[in-house]
Amino acid sequence: MLKQVNLAYIGNVMSKWDCGLEAEGKNQNTMLGRLRKRYAATLLLSECNLHRDSIRARLDDIKVANVPVKKMKLPRVGK
Repeated sequence: MLKQVNLAYIGNVMSKWDCGLEAEGKNQNTMLGRLRKRYAATLLLSECNLHRDSIRARLDDIKVANVPVKKMKLPRVGK
C-alpha cells in the first residue's frame, strides 16, 4: 500500500488523511486487488529474489493464447 499512500505527513489528524483509495466497497476491493497483483509481480520478478529465474521460466512456459487480453482504444494520431 505504500505506493498508493502519500507519505508526506504534515501533522494532520488521521481522519483527514487521503491515501487515494475509494471508500469501503466494490471499487476499493478492485483497487486493492490490483495493488496486490502489482506488488506480487514486483516481488516475484525482483533482482533480489533468488527464485526469479525459475519463476520467469514458468511464465515463459505459459502459452500466450491462453491468457485473455483486454483491448484498449488508442487515440488516433493527428486527431
